[in-house]
Amino acid sequence: RDGTGLDRDRSLREELTCAICCELFSEPVMLDCMHHFCKGCIQEYWDSCAHVPSCPQCRRKFPNRAFRTNYLLSGLVEKVRRCSSGEHQQKMQCSVYKVHWCTSSGPAALPLWRALTLVSSKMLSCV
Repeated sequence: RDGTGLDRDRSLREELTCAICCELFSEPVMLDCMHHFCKGCIQEYWDSCAHVPSCPQCRRKFPNRAFRTNYLLSGLVEKVRRCSSGEHQQKMQCSVYKVHWCTSSGPAALPLWRALTLVSSKMLSCV
């Protein structure tokens, strides 16, 4: 594989990594500030807070400890996990990371990294 493919895979894994445990997300949740964490990690982090719980990244306060499960992100992480397993290691190419995406011109298959970028930009435009 070329360097670009390796860089893209590394970048994708970084985007799918929890900032608290530094592992691929497990039950990813999104805070209202749009930062993502493993459900267990953010709950444990908030339990350890002496004051009003906040986001570990931007420090926005969350007195009601609200978050939403991110099912899309969970699915993407699961695909990366399957493709990273030993039996699939040799098949791990950009073409493996495809997701189906509905566009104005109809359905399309996009590389996973591109779909994740589109989803992130759509989420930010809703804020």
